[in-house]
Amino acid sequence: MTSRGTSKKTFEWIRQYKELHGCEVCGEGRALCLDLHHRDRSEKSFGFSDKAGSRSFDKIIKEIAKCMVICANCHRLLHGQERLEAIAKLPDTEQEFPLWGE
Repeated sequence: MTSRGTSKKTFEWIRQYKELHGCEVCGEGRALCLDLHHRDRSEKSFGFSDKAGSRSFDKIIKEIAKCMVICANCHRLLHGQERLEAIAKLPDTEQEFPLWGE
């Protein structure tokens, strides 16, 4: 089998996996709306958007085990909350910033 065929088969398997599981937060079930989110970034070996097709099926299975299926909206909210928490930890500044147009 060619690497191109393996890649297509791999992406189809990932699509079916996401559809089967759906978003763990809201239940969205359409594969095009679903992402694989690494629960712990420090354990991430590769991302699925660009590298999955070049990995062995065994490596993909091991990487998916580190992930949760989550829809794009919930994924955005999750990372947004992480950013807000990081910003809240920044030291306060005494400098005032004007609003746009002022």
